[in-house]
Amino acid sequence: MASSDELADAREDSRLALYKAITEQVNDVADSNMTPQAAAAALKELAEAFAWATATAQSH
Repeated sequence: MASSDELADAREDSRLALYKAITEQVNDVADSNMTPQAAAAALKELAEAFAWATATAQSH
């Protein structure tokens, strides 16, 4: 079983990975072949994942 420190580290790693994915997606929107609607949908999904990983007790 994982210790509380290991779980906290895993949560922080998840949040950082999602934040990195969001910022990369934002930076790549202009260079990609995505439609504005597809880019917005992808960013919305990443933002929802980040919100869930950041505040797990709240409904999203």
